[in-house]
Amino acid sequence: MALGSRMRDLRRGLGRTGQQPEPSPPPVTADTVSDCDLEVDGGLREAYWQVFGVPHGEGPVATTWSPDARQALRRALVAAGNDGGYWAGRRYLFDAILADPGNRAHALLSRCRVDPSMVRTATRADENVSAEDQPRLPVVESLQTFGVVPARNATRPSRLLARILTAGASRLADADPVLYVMEMEAIRQAVRLGNSRVTTAHLVLATLVLHEELVTAGPWEPETVGALGSAGAILAARGVTSFSVGRHLATLSSFGDAAPKQRHRAWRTNPKHPKWTVAAAQAAEATRNASPQGQEDVSAGTARLFVSALADADDDAVRMLHRLSIDPAAVVKEAERLIAPQ
Repeated sequence: MALGSRMRDLRRGLGRTGQQPEPSPPPVTADTVSDCDLEVDGGLREAYWQVFGVPHGEGPVATTWSPDARQALRRALVAAGNDGGYWAGRRYLFDAILADPGNRAHALLSRCRVDPSMVRTATRADENVSAEDQPRLPVVESLQTFGVVPARNATRPSRLLARILTAGASRLADADPVLYVMEMEAIRQAVRLGNSRVTTAHLVLATLVLHEELVTAGPWEPETVGALGSAGAILAARGVTSFSVGRHLATLSSFGDAAPKQRHRAWRTNPKHPKWTVAAAQAAEATRNASPQGQEDVSAGTARLFVSALADADDDAVRMLHRLSIDPAAVVKEAERLIAPQ
């Protein structure tokens, strides 16, 4: 039964059940939420960015949300983790919102003569809500739209539409769709981490996120995605995760000079996006120059971006790897083998 019809049934039955309200949930302590604060802040920043763009300024990017919103997201993530889950879907979020009798959502339902505890019970029992919740994989979904990665649902684009989108993106960005998606993901990660610049470290992070999303969405047949995520897998094999990289980048507040405007690269200077550093823009351009438009070896495309982002020993990506106790020269050498297998 749909949630809407359940809520109508609850309204008709209010005042006749004699059901006692559920006890308040235990408080979320600092120790409990320390591992999910980065995800909470990232989600709130990304939601703000999608609607309004990033706030202007050169320091760390800050957005304003109510304490209730942050607390609800924390509770949802903690509850999902306690249940052994890897992501928190609508059921966890809805339950977390209604768990606090002092927040505005709880008060609104009460004013509408709806018992929040009964709504929580109905939501928990609705198998459709849980079944429809799937992990959000924006990089994989973008690549599916372009036909680079096979889609697994009924809403996948037709081959003709995928070709049209791929041709449009390639013409717009002067690059194959994989590089274009990687640049967009670097922007998204900078937003989520509150960074005012997109750096070479964010480009490396984008390759790691691609690998992690492919693992989450898998298993894949080898011929369908090939070695598309191999560049990120180089870091994953050394114990590096997008979370450990994010923890480092979230502490940064100063970056290199902003890249100047460039034709066909409007996303780098779009006022709604964080600005790119000169080094990050140069790394992306070096990848374009080494990856002819329309090339079929998409795995080499991510490896080339990985190598280009680590070319400057004094820039953010290399400093990040040193901070994570990773030898930049070793991972670059391994990535170069993907570009030109021995």
